[in-house]
Amino acid sequence: MKKIFALMLCLALLVCSCAALAEAPEGEKESIGVIGVEDSFDIKCRLPEGYQVAIAAADATSIYSDVTSKDPEKPVLTVAIAFNDTYVQDGKALKLNDFSEEEIALLKESLVEMMTDSEIEDAETAYGTKLIIVKGHILERTIVQVFSVYKAYEVRVVAYKGQEASDVTLTDEQIQMIIDFLSEMDFVEA
Repeated sequence: MKKIFALMLCLALLVCSCAALAEAPEGEKESIGVIGVEDSFDIKCRLPEGYQVAIAAADATSIYSDVTSKDPEKPVLTVAIAFNDTYVQDGKALKLNDFSEEEIALLKESLVEMMTDSEIEDAETAYGTKLIIVKGHILERTIVQVFSVYKAYEVRVVAYKGQEASDVTLTDEQIQMIIDFLSEMDFVEA
């Protein structure tokens, strides 16, 4: 009986040790502001490691914030979320998924107006929300713009390397980080 008890105690200690060594759960999502026209939403996101958020401007219909790292080699993310009443049809707030191919084509044209050597690709978040990703150059600097529409809000993340970066080109890994950042963004009813 003592051997069985000792064996069970060893197994319990082993399980506890493994649990203690397991990674801690990812951090809480941070609020980047409350926005609302008819319904209010608290915009929450999980910041990439080493990043912090600073709200540049906010009112009832829009939020503009900068998500930055102290590391000059990491991209600067400018987040713009703004309500657009043209994305409300018959009382329904639209998502990019609701747009026709023609409407998406017009949006894509407007997103590349100021860029040179631009490439456009379609993607979607982990939740199935359509994204338009535009890669190009403005003044010799690589710019990546990720755009979507959610509940009649234009959601835009523009990423670029800061002035102090040794290389102004964004890597594929950094571009994926931007898409992941947007995929993790939540509109939580306030």
